[in-house]
Amino acid sequence: MTPTLLIAEDDTVLARIVARLARDIGFTVIVHNDGESARASLKDDCPDALLTDLRLPGVDGLELLRVSKSLAPQRPMLLMTGFATPTNDIEAFELGVTDILLKPFELEQARTALGNIKSVLELRGKPNQLTPLAKQVVSQRGDAAATESTDPMRQTMEIAAQVAATPNPVALEGETGVCKGVLARHIHAISARSEGPFFSLNCGALSPTQLVSELFGYEKGAFAGANARKPGLIEQSAGGTLFLDEFNAATPEVQSRLLQFIEEKRLFRLGGVKPFTADVRLIFAAKRPIREEETAGHLSSDLCSRIEVVSIPADTATNP
Repeated sequence: MTPTLLIAEDDTVLARIVARLARDIGFTVIVHNDGESARASLKDDCPDALLTDLRLPGVDGLELLRVSKSLAPQRPMLLMTGFATPTNDIEAFELGVTDILLKPFELEQARTALGNIKSVLELRGKPNQLTPLAKQVVSQRGDAAATESTDPMRQTMEIAAQVAATPNPVALEGETGVCKGVLARHIHAISARSEGPFFSLNCGALSPTQLVSELFGYEKGAFAGANARKPGLIEQSAGGTLFLDEFNAATPEVQSRLLQFIEEKRLFRLGGVKPFTADVRLIFAAKRPIREEETAGHLSSDLCSRIEVVSIPADTATNP
């Protein structure tokens, strides 16, 4: 069954462009140019996924995210905005958005984000081929259902089980379409941290300044508009897992901060003078193989040396 995507965007030209892209990927598209009608559509049309602008006439994008989450907590959501702020970004991620597309964005960025959502929906439509199979691997049952699954899928589930059993930071690598984000959530779900929070962040979707504040949080007065202390995603993920996609896009400063956190399990909020600790499992992913990104100078060798790299079989992209 073709999944349905609700697009809420008051720029009619951009809405048409994104809608055409979504249809090419395989979505049935519903478009609304104001927040009120989009909110009604969430209730009446029950779309499988939501892509909303932040600023809309009537009801804003954050309110649409809240309504969407209340109606269908597992519905994948994306946010578009040309007015990103640390406060809005953090609230959006707390509400469960998988990516934030900063305007003006490249169409390839939107294609990747929408493709990831479609992969998530497709995997949900095949419940016997992901989480239940991994549970079989973990319990070493090896029954008929596991035997009937594809070799790449069994290999991927074995990888997930092995990785989930350790607390070490790990990088998932594989070609586009192997659902690295889905696998990261799955590793969290079968790990000892499953009762803790899971957050994800696309590092390539944020500016360097936004990325630092999203990850590490900030103290009151750290910058203009910082009227109160805000926890970062690392702090919010305490006891659970944080998935950082496209972490090769992180600046050397951010990579250095991440390395310090991995080594010491402590971090500083922006504007803070006292460190604090957080027990968080980090899972990374990049578009290209990690070693290629390291050789190209996009990733710190010191950081890469502290991350276990796991390759996902390419056939998983077509046989989830």
